[in-house]
Amino acid sequence: MRKIFKMAVLAVVCCLVMSIFAGCSGGEEGGGSGGNELVGTWEGTGDEGATITFKSNGNFSEKGISKDADMSGTYTIDETNKRVVCKEKEYGLVFDYNYTISGNDLTLQMDIGYPRTFTKK
Repeated sequence: MRKIFKMAVLAVVCCLVMSIFAGCSGGEEGGGSGGNELVGTWEGTGDEGATITFKSNGNFSEKGISKDADMSGTYTIDETNKRVVCKEKEYGLVFDYNYTISGNDLTLQMDIGYPRTFTKK
């Protein structure tokens, strides 16, 4: 029962976070076709309460506004189309984002909307 509750809370938090800002990005080794620009730690701006880190080995981790919202997994990027796909490892959730980088600002947006904005730490 606890696992089902945790999964439900994680899904709700992910939806809330996605409605504020998108923050998965890729890496160079194992992260798809490059993605050096996404590697690093990105801190949420505005209402975005998450911090996301993309490692060059194709792994990511996200610290949410609560411990239940934390997640980690792998990501791949398509630099040509500016897309990043993050696969959360505990439940296998997949988040597919379009991304844009302007200076030190990252925006992640799913096809259904809900942009997330971050600044590079």
